[in-house]
Amino acid sequence: ASDAEIIAMAGQALEAVGVPRDGYQFKVNSRRILNGVLLGIGLSGDEGEKARLTVMRAIDKLDRLGVTGVAELLGKGRKDESGAVTEGANLDPKAVQRVIDFVMLPTDTRGGVLAGLERIVGDNEEGRAGLKELAGIDAVLSALGVDDSRARFDPSVVRGLEYYTGAVYEAELTLTVKEN
Repeated sequence: ASDAEIIAMAGQALEAVGVPRDGYQFKVNSRRILNGVLLGIGLSGDEGEKARLTVMRAIDKLDRLGVTGVAELLGKGRKDESGAVTEGANLDPKAVQRVIDFVMLPTDTRGGVLAGLERIVGDNEEGRAGLKELAGIDAVLSALGVDDSRARFDPSVVRGLEYYTGAVYEAELTLTVKEN
């Protein structure tokens, strides 16, 4: 409930300083959800730690590299324009596809994301805890009148997830800023 309340209050603060209601959007994810996906593809324990961090860093580059670039980083690795090679997570093709399916879930509605996550997360306690956490955030946001256009669940939000154990969210300004 406190995560949802912070999101709602942050939206109110943005509006109080003049950002229109349609000028921002919060993106919400959970470390537990990602952990559930990673456990579902076999990345567990200390031996999977390096690969888990590589997966998170790859997902974080989605907006810059696109799906193909992220898929390369999830697999063997990627060679950039300069010729530099970045080592990948060395996931097998099925695991790569599962991670791509996870981050590319349509995010139009929070309920739709939750339904999609149920299919992808896997049958493990950590993933189920993350689903419960996001469902709780959704219920409180809805009760507070924060609709899907102002706060959405976005599995591609992983910035800093290696530091967190639960919900993570970020605000994006969607308005166009003009210089005077």
